[in-house]
Amino acid sequence: MYYHIVFRTLQSVPAINEQNEKALYQYIWAFCQQQKCTLHRINGMPDHLHLLVEIHQYGSIGFCKAAQKCQS
Repeated sequence: MYYHIVFRTLQSVPAINEQNEKALYQYIWAFCQQQKCTLHRINGMPDHLHLLVEIHQYGSIGFCKAAQKCQS
């Protein structure tokens, strides 16, 4: 199953810049691998990120749970 997930920075502060973008993307990539998800695309703007993630039928839904926690 494919999910389009959008993460927004707190209060839409433009905190994602070229200096920290690469490290952030690597962290997200590693997290997806750990959760047995396939990260097909990642793209961002200074105040938000878009992810296209595939969660396999028998795979972990930990990524979705983590995404929900970020919203709270």
